[in-house]
Amino acid sequence: MFAFIAAVLQATSTIIDKAFFNASHKGYQTYVAISFPLVALFSGFAFFWFDIPFHFGTFVEVSGVLFLVSVLITFGGNMFYYRAMAVDAVYEVQLIGLLHNFPVIILSSLLFTGERHMTTIIAATIAVLAVIWSHIDSSQIRLEPKTKQFLLYEMAVSPFGVVAAKVLLETIHPIAFEFLRTFALAILVAPLFISYIAPVSTKGVLLLISTNIITTIAWILYFYSIQQLGILSSVLIFSIQPLLVYMGSALLLKERFEWKKAVALVVVICAISINELFR
Repeated sequence: MFAFIAAVLQATSTIIDKAFFNASHKGYQTYVAISFPLVALFSGFAFFWFDIPFHFGTFVEVSGVLFLVSVLITFGGNMFYYRAMAVDAVYEVQLIGLLHNFPVIILSSLLFTGERHMTTIIAATIAVLAVIWSHIDSSQIRLEPKTKQFLLYEMAVSPFGVVAAKVLLETIHPIAFEFLRTFALAILVAPLFISYIAPVSTKGVLLLISTNIITTIAWILYFYSIQQLGILSSVLIFSIQPLLVYMGSALLLKERFEWKKAVALVVVICAISINELFR
């Protein structure tokens, strides 16, 4: 349930992100410069509001290096993601993001004995093949150059970030993890993007506040899901997100409809359903 609610919330946040880009005509640099500190602020509010128990010294001593690796992987993924979303359709970028589920599942099943479910591996393979098929046109995958870079990063690097998160969540509360993670990301963003901060309209400010509150809640719930259900179930359930993004983008943002992508998403949903029924 946590993963499904997280998927709905993150899909909503993604649509709001695209609405912000369309309404403000700002680049992803301005978005990142403002949004990362906001997410750190909102997650920090949750951390102190719920009085989450946490011992910083012990955490740094035991998990400091792994946490740093996790943050750097997340930072790189976000940079590639927003660069791609600024030049491509939101659905294209979200669907490409789905591809990284396959190496995530393979890697986690190799590293963690509790994650070795053959039904899930088969379901993930079917879903990935459907995604690739939906992007093929005359033997060419039709993606913008920046989206191709995002695809490469998602397949080769991002899976290690998910594995690192699972290990860290064995010893830290999900809200504490999200707060530390976003605080560290905000520090990394500041020197690189502070010069891109620019005035934003009232509508843009409301969109930024809304999307960052929603995405903060979504990621906290997603980490709860990984902690309680494990990577495999969480990742597959979260895969419903592109379907929700596609529906919202087509209806609200008037992005193009392509039947192959609709079919691919149906296949993905079926794969998730079969996995939940038979694993």
